[in-house]
Amino acid sequence: MGWMMIFEAILSNIYSLNNTFNDNVNDEFGADILTNEMADMIRIGTELCETEANIYNKIREVDSRLQEIQSMRPLC
Repeated sequence: MGWMMIFEAILSNIYSLNNTFNDNVNDEFGADILTNEMADMIRIGTELCETEANIYNKIREVDSRLQEIQSMRPLC
């Protein structure tokens, strides 16, 4: 998968699962438990997306700096 796609796909699946469960859970107790669990999963999925984005930004930054350093080297 491409940049920032892995955890975004997971988060999308969490939202889809949340919608499916909300449509099919009828009792209030089950709905409360499900709401809390899904909120945690969505929070974790969002954090993973942010972490993944930060990692890729750092990789791009390191790659850019490496290219700058390599361009300053005299040709042998």
